Amino acid sequence: MSNHARRIRQRRVGCITNRTGLIGDVARKTALPQATVAAVIDSAFSSIDAALIRGERVSLPQLGVFSVQERPERPARNPRTGEMIVVPAKRLVKFRASKVLRDRLVPSL
Repeated sequence: MSNHARRIRQRRVGCITNRTGLIGDVARKTALPQATVAAVIDSAFSSIDAALIRGERVSLPQLGVFSVQERPERPARNPRTGEMIVVPAKRLVKFRASKVLRDRLVPSL
Protein backbone atom coordinates (compact mmCIF):
# COMPACT_ATOMS: atom_id res chain seq x y z
CA MET A 1 0.00 0.00 0.00
CA SER A 2 1.38 3.41 -0.97
CA ASN A 3 1.88 6.19 1.57
CA HIS A 4 -0.88 8.22 -0.10
CA ALA A 5 -3.39 5.35 0.16
CA ARG A 6 -2.37 4.73 3.77
CA ARG A 7 -2.94 8.42 4.70
CA ILE A 8 -6.37 8.39 3.05
CA ARG A 9 -7.29 5.17 4.85
CA GLN A 10 -6.12 6.61 8.20
CA ARG A 11 -8.29 9.71 7.67
CA ARG A 12 -11.34 7.55 6.98
CA VAL A 13 -11.02 5.45 10.13
CA GLY A 14 -13.50 6.89 12.61
CA CYS A 15 -15.01 9.12 9.91
CA ILE A 16 -18.79 9.40 10.28
CA THR A 17 -19.79 11.34 7.18
CA ASN A 18 -22.33 8.83 5.91
CA ARG A 19 -24.48 5.87 6.95
CA THR A 20 -21.66 3.33 6.50
CA GLY A 21 -19.27 5.40 8.63
CA LEU A 22 -21.91 5.77 11.36
CA ILE A 23 -22.57 2.02 11.37
CA GLY A 24 -18.85 1.23 11.55
CA ASP A 25 -18.23 3.71 14.36
CA VAL A 26 -21.17 2.46 16.48
CA ALA A 27 -20.17 -1.17 15.85
CA ARG A 28 -16.60 -0.46 17.04
CA LYS A 29 -17.77 1.42 20.15
CA THR A 30 -20.39 -1.17 21.17
CA ALA A 31 -18.63 -4.36 19.98
CA LEU A 32 -21.84 -5.38 18.19
CA PRO A 33 -21.90 -6.88 14.69
CA GLN A 34 -22.28 -4.34 11.90
CA ALA A 35 -25.42 -6.10 10.64
CA THR A 36 -27.12 -5.63 14.03
CA VAL A 37 -26.06 -1.98 14.24
CA ALA A 38 -27.26 -1.39 10.66
CA ALA A 39 -30.68 -2.84 11.49
CA VAL A 40 -31.00 -0.63 14.59
CA ILE A 41 -29.90 2.54 12.77
CA ASP A 42 -32.20 1.81 9.82
CA SER A 43 -35.08 1.28 12.23
CA ALA A 44 -34.33 4.57 14.04
CA PHE A 45 -34.14 6.50 10.75
CA SER A 46 -37.37 4.86 9.59
CA SER A 47 -39.14 5.93 12.80
CA ILE A 48 -37.88 9.50 12.41
CA ASP A 49 -38.99 9.55 8.75
CA ALA A 50 -42.45 8.27 9.64
CA ALA A 51 -42.91 10.88 12.38
CA LEU A 52 -41.85 13.70 10.06
CA ILE A 53 -44.18 12.47 7.31
CA ARG A 54 -47.03 12.62 9.85
CA GLY A 55 -45.98 16.22 10.58
CA GLU A 56 -44.72 15.48 14.08
CA ARG A 57 -41.72 17.04 15.77
CA VAL A 58 -38.79 14.74 16.63
CA SER A 59 -36.63 15.83 19.57
CA LEU A 60 -33.28 14.16 20.27
CA PRO A 61 -32.02 15.97 23.41
CA GLN A 62 -28.25 15.77 22.82
CA LEU A 63 -28.58 16.43 19.07
CA GLY A 64 -31.50 18.74 18.27
CA VAL A 65 -35.04 18.94 16.94
CA PHE A 66 -36.32 17.89 13.53
CA SER A 67 -39.59 19.48 12.44
CA VAL A 68 -41.65 19.96 9.30
CA GLN A 69 -42.09 23.44 7.89
CA GLU A 70 -44.94 24.19 5.49
CA ARG A 71 -44.17 26.69 2.73
CA PRO A 72 -47.23 28.13 0.95
CA GLU A 73 -47.32 28.60 -2.81
CA ARG A 74 -45.95 31.94 -3.94
CA PRO A 75 -45.53 33.99 -7.09
CA ALA A 76 -42.06 34.23 -8.60
CA ARG A 77 -40.40 35.40 -11.79
CA ASN A 78 -38.51 33.15 -14.19
CA PRO A 79 -35.10 34.91 -14.42
CA ARG A 80 -34.48 33.68 -17.96
CA THR A 81 -37.78 34.75 -19.55
CA GLY A 82 -39.18 37.24 -17.04
CA GLU A 83 -42.46 35.30 -17.04
CA MET A 84 -44.46 35.22 -13.79
CA ILE A 85 -44.88 31.67 -12.42
CA VAL A 86 -46.34 30.11 -9.30
CA VAL A 87 -43.95 28.13 -7.10
CA PRO A 88 -46.02 25.30 -5.60
CA ALA A 89 -46.46 24.79 -1.86
CA LYS A 90 -44.09 22.33 -0.24
CA ARG A 91 -43.07 20.77 3.04
CA LEU A 92 -39.46 20.99 4.24
CA VAL A 93 -37.56 19.31 7.04
CA LYS A 94 -36.05 21.81 9.44
CA PHE A 95 -33.31 20.99 11.97
CA ARG A 96 -32.39 23.06 15.00
CA ALA A 97 -29.29 21.99 16.90
CA SER A 98 -29.65 21.62 20.67
CA LYS A 99 -27.89 24.04 23.01
CA VAL A 100 -25.66 21.17 24.14
CA LEU A 101 -24.50 20.53 20.54
CA ARG A 102 -24.10 24.25 19.77
CA ASP A 103 -21.96 24.67 22.90
CA ARG A 104 -19.76 21.72 21.90
CA LEU A 105 -19.26 23.14 18.40
CA VAL A 106 -18.56 26.71 19.52
CA PRO A 107 -17.25 26.72 23.08
CA SER A 108 -17.81 29.90 25.09
CA LEU A 109 -14.78 32.12 25.37
